[in-house]
Amino acid sequence: MDIRKFTQRSVEAIQGAQSIAIEHNNQQVDEEHLLLALLTQEDSLIASLLTRMGKDADAFTEAVRAAVERRPQVTGSGREADRVYITPELDRALNAAEKQAQHMKDEYVSVEHVFLGIMDAPNEAIKAVFKQFAVERNAFLAALNDIRGGARVTSDSPEGRFVSASTHMPPSTSQRPCATRFLISA
Repeated sequence: MDIRKFTQRSVEAIQGAQSIAIEHNNQQVDEEHLLLALLTQEDSLIASLLTRMGKDADAFTEAVRAAVERRPQVTGSGREADRVYITPELDRALNAAEKQAQHMKDEYVSVEHVFLGIMDAPNEAIKAVFKQFAVERNAFLAALNDIRGGARVTSDSPEGRFVSASTHMPPSTSQRPCATRFLISA
């Protein structure tokens, strides 16, 4: 994973995931932490896309928050409070995000690539949340295409442009009815 190829918002989400893990006394940062960070970012593109898909983004966020709260907590003198490690599952998801960016011919890994990476390699907890809310890759890509069109990610700060575009477009008509050893450094 080359962090220099991630957009500012993606890096913020990874750092936010680390903070969430620390707040919850988790020794490892996993997909639940990163997904919660993506969903709770100010002007979250991911939450906007879920809404565009006809999903309840707030309920989805709360389900992810509950998954974070179910993770084992480690406290006591043996725990290094400011050190958390990426799980192998999260590492796979971040690598899948990089591949998704390459596949979409984007120069940077944006938050939508990170979300797609999680979708491509979900752990059991996230797989259950996706199933509960019927969040599917093709519907997410359709909502993303509605906002993004043919635009490519060519800078490290494109998400704001996509979020502002999403607030001015109607929902997609097709969806209406409804531990690896890497230390994250802040």
